[in-house]
Order: sequence, then C-alpha cells, then structure tokens
Amino acid sequence: MKKKNSKLSGFYLGLIFVLMYLPIAVVIVFSFNESKLPVRFTGFSLKWYQELPCWKRWETAFFWVW
Repeated sequence: MKKKNSKLSGFYLGLIFVLMYLPIAVVIVFSFNESKLPVRFTGFSLKWYQELPCWKRWETAFFWVW
C-alpha cells in the first residue's frame, strides 16, 4: 500500500531538518568570525579558539564537572 502524500511528507521532513540544523551551522560558521559581534562575517580567524584555554572560568567549570 503506497502513501498518497509521500512527496509532501518528504518535503515537510526536509524542512523540519533544515530548520533544526541551520541555526547550529550558523553558530559554527560565526564561531570562526574575526569580529566580536556576530552581526557581520568580517573574516576567518581562530583567535577565539586560541584564547579559550586562557579563560579561568572555563577551566574551573570544566574540572568541576569531572
């Protein structure tokens, strides 16, 4: 027995996945942004990932969990 709305349900499922994963992709892309404000992508940089080990609050939060 074949479903009548298989194309529509496939489109709806695809739309739901896009709406779920698009914000995650945007956060990942803007995490490499050179600017402090995530309004405009000004250039590729690893500056924020280089400063991450220097943050004491991050270190205490991480080791508190373990």
